[in-house]
Amino acid sequence: MPAASAPHCAALEQQAGPEAGRVWLIDREEVDIGRSMSNTIPLANPSVSGLHARVIRQANGACLLVDNQSTNGTKLNGHAVSGSAVLHDGDLIQIGGVVFIFHEAVPAPEPA
Repeated sequence: MPAASAPHCAALEQQAGPEAGRVWLIDREEVDIGRSMSNTIPLANPSVSGLHARVIRQANGACLLVDNQSTNGTKLNGHAVSGSAVLHDGDLIQIGGVVFIFHEAVPAPEPA
């Protein structure tokens, strides 16, 4: 079953900046985060690399945060991510100068 049709999906909620409060759904297997507009979550911030990080949903529903060898690094709860790290509800993720809070389960949008 595709993740988009699941009753719940994970999400990243932006904590600061011009898009503070915006919620980005993690509703697919891989979500790319970075400055490039081709990313699933494009961030117009000079401290963010073109393809900075990725969130990967595993088959069991757990999400991994992966740093893509970014210039300014990726932090999880204030600690640098080296390789990948498992995400838990309420985790703070820093992508360059942009901060998100990870939500493990949010209602999925209704199909259009």
